[in-house]
Amino acid sequence: MEASRSLDDRNNALKKILIVDDEPDVTFTIKVILTSNGYQVDAFEDAEDALSHFRKEVYFLAFLDIKMPKMNGFDLYMKLLEIDKDIKVCFLTALGEFDEYYRKYKKEDLAPVWGIRHIVRKPIDNSKLLEEVSIMATTAG
Repeated sequence: MEASRSLDDRNNALKKILIVDDEPDVTFTIKVILTSNGYQVDAFEDAEDALSHFRKEVYFLAFLDIKMPKMNGFDLYMKLLEIDKDIKVCFLTALGEFDEYYRKYKKEDLAPVWGIRHIVRKPIDNSKLLEEVSIMATTAG
């Protein structure tokens, strides 16, 4: 069941970003980069905690690590879409991980439906991260 958040909620969220990565140094680094550029950031190291928080807040963008314990980034993305079908997502990954997971989900015909286009590779490149945020801020869902 897809849900859509109100226009007022969406407008208030234009500077709010969710980060979910099980590596504390990654969430810390991304949070510092984004907050120093004027964004409000909520960071989580556990996908379940992030999902619980996501139900109460509205974000314009989420950065999701692909490989996490308990729930991978693709599965978390599907759950986020059930709450807010307009959420924009950029995946975080180490080299090679994205291809492995993407092939699995593409085979199941899930990946094309998601329209996955945005990936930031680890280690995080500050300019690439900010470029992705800028692109996502100016593109439709």
